[in-house]
Amino acid sequence: PEAIAVLLRQAVSETRGVETMIAADGSQLMFDRGVLVGSRGFGYDLMAAEVSQSVALVRSLSTGVSTRLMTLIDGDDHAVTRAFRCQISPGKMEPVVIGTTPVAARTVTEDCRGTLAQFYNFYWVVPGTGEIIQSSQWAGPLTGKISLRKVDLNQL
Repeated sequence: PEAIAVLLRQAVSETRGVETMIAADGSQLMFDRGVLVGSRGFGYDLMAAEVSQSVALVRSLSTGVSTRLMTLIDGDDHAVTRAFRCQISPGKMEPVVIGTTPVAARTVTEDCRGTLAQFYNFYWVVPGTGEIIQSSQWAGPLTGKISLRKVDLNQL
């Protein structure tokens, strides 16, 4: 149920800016400015997601409502797209330790509801830059939550 893996940046799409991270076992996660938009190698993968409204609200530390579209593989190997309505709410400041350095970050909660599921995503965002340095994001009904933290490669 729990695994720890180090993922390294494999590529950044020139057209959309989607960042692909890959683990040693070949599993992959794709991000749009820190927000999960795809997974491969986990089973019942997240094939794609439209998260531009969520990204804008989370990174700007704004309160608001977004629509999130997620295309997931179902139990019959069919791609199924589902819509979620998400409430974005910034929270308190909370430091995140990267390597040995504490980095000031503001927590942001994304409460999403749809016909498929209800889930919460949590982000730790650096004020001023909007960089997401830690998160816990829902990847689908089978995979569940994926928790991520930026690391200092010099500390590995």
